[in-house]
Amino acid sequence: MEISVIITNYNYGKYLSRAIRSAINQSFDKNEYEIIVIDDSSIDDSFNIANTFEDKIKLVQNNKNVGLATSCNIAIKMAMGTYVRR
Repeated sequence: MEISVIITNYNYGKYLSRAIRSAINQSFDKNEYEIIVIDDSSIDDSFNIANTFEDKIKLVQNNKNVGLATSCNIAIKMAMGTYVRR
């Protein structure tokens, strides 16, 4: 695995689908990168939107809102790529 793409989310449901599709549609071979979406306990429909991509992404939902930095750190610990991009 070469690249890990991290998408953090908190109540950005209206933008989330576009962000995920943008990451999926890169010209890299699908085996060269992973997409990790971490939802920081959103209260909108963000998690359900991200869940529609479950076969193409790794989806994580925090049990409580922990903030951007902690969410990034959780995703980085999960990342398998040599390089991480947020």
